[in-house]
Amino acid sequence: MVCMQANKINWKEPEKALTKVYPRELGEDEDEIADPGSFFNFFEHSADPSEVCLVLLTLAGGYSNTAQIDRCCDCK
Repeated sequence: MVCMQANKINWKEPEKALTKVYPRELGEDEDEIADPGSFFNFFEHSADPSEVCLVLLTLAGGYSNTAQIDRCCDCK
């Protein structure tokens, strides 16, 4: 089973961190992303309401059965 986890990126120049320059903007509903901002936000946030992780794993060919992917943020 695959569990999605946040991974903090240690930027060489913090003032140029793309996740700070282009942050993720949430919609009115917590499960909605109004603007995803930088692509790197998908690495630094464990929540994936747009299910980009599922799409990438499916395209990679390793997970045709999305039931193998645990969508909760606190899986072990």
